[in-house]
Amino acid sequence: MEEDKLIKNLKLVIEKEAGGILFKIERDKIFFLVIHRVKQNDWSLPKGHLEAGETLEECALREIVEETGWRGKIVLKIGTMNYTHHDRKKNTIRNVLVNFFLVKPTEEDKSFFTEKDHSHKWIEYGDELFNTLTYPAEKSLVKKAYNYLRNNGKK
Repeated sequence: MEEDKLIKNLKLVIEKEAGGILFKIERDKIFFLVIHRVKQNDWSLPKGHLEAGETLEECALREIVEETGWRGKIVLKIGTMNYTHHDRKKNTIRNVLVNFFLVKPTEEDKSFFTEKDHSHKWIEYGDELFNTLTYPAEKSLVKKAYNYLRNNGKK
């Protein structure tokens, strides 16, 4: 009975988010920036919700700054991922589409870094990166980014 009531009042919320795949190249090696979110206990790519009037690109760049302290320049849209989340407190199912952009860093300024429960690190493309990242969809997007950089002269 209680379960039926929850299902009956369940709300579906569709959300758009944006995020970035920040890369740097050192001595012909490609590194990607990943974040550790303490609350979620995961390692992921910087991403978050759109604010009112914000484009996907603006959101991705803002989220990178807030979560890492890095400013960047978008190279291209690399792809999307979709996930669902059940918020039991609000009795909602969130269906979230995240648009990811490949981003080249332009400057680091820790005063921009606002997410104090996050840390981040650069990891070279390879096994350590894939063993660190939590979500398979993000691993797939990083592979796509790496292939783009390899095939397009690592701009």
